[in-house]
Amino acid sequence: MREQFWAQAPAHAVKAVREAPALGWLPAEHPLGLRAALIAVAGEAEAEELLRGVVLRAVEFPWLNALIQGLSRMFGMNPDRVSRLYVRLWSAISRDAGVFEDLDSGPRHAALLYRDAPPELVRDVPLTVIQRAGIKAALDFTQVVDDPEVRSTFVPEGTRFDIRWELR
Repeated sequence: MREQFWAQAPAHAVKAVREAPALGWLPAEHPLGLRAALIAVAGEAEAEELLRGVVLRAVEFPWLNALIQGLSRMFGMNPDRVSRLYVRLWSAISRDAGVFEDLDSGPRHAALLYRDAPPELVRDVPLTVIQRAGIKAALDFTQVVDDPEVRSTFVPEGTRFDIRWELR
């Protein structure tokens, strides 16, 4: 699968990511191009699970860990608060890439709307897969949820994410 991925990955995206400073911003098309290659090789479901694992490992980086810890102290790490946490986290780690709105949350569900994104991102499948993986990883951090379900639907306003989970 590794060889297939590198064959599918856009050369300009690989170059940009490899040359980027550790804490620099990358235009969205570069990482999305790599994720599109991953989806082409592995399929959406497998890519989502791989990216979920990447998010869980990324939290080990000190700066991201500090951000997660601060947000979790502000909002708590209960599953019904994860939607609010995700809204804040997205705004902290992205720039000019749209916003999330917390539409609804309850003891076993939440709904988010991704909106106000540049047109090329609004209905971008690789970005939607990344977002689903990120939402699932955020629920994993609570350590009280088993196998959350995250469904995404393209709506006129952007992308809606309906999230359901069961407590352990």
